[in-house]
Amino acid sequence: MNKQIQRLDDWFLSGKTITDTEASKYLSIGKFSARITEMRQAGYPIESVWEKGKNQFGEATRYKRYFYDEEQRQQRLKSRQIQNGNPA
Repeated sequence: MNKQIQRLDDWFLSGKTITDTEASKYLSIGKFSARITEMRQAGYPIESVWEKGKNQFGEATRYKRYFYDEEQRQQRLKSRQIQNGNPA
């Protein structure tokens, strides 16, 4: 698995959400949209919502916040625990 995808999977499995800017800052992911596309194509349960905010110049802007569907996140956590020899 790609290291950036692994970082994102770990982030999402912990229940956190992330934006493109945050992915660059906290996870050192430069081509965030490409990783999201790859993960979706591979079947990861990524959801997104539009948010409104202001940019560094105080101008209105919109951006997406990404996260795992909660039910699917719980299933992935259980699956990972079993794979690691820690049944729930």
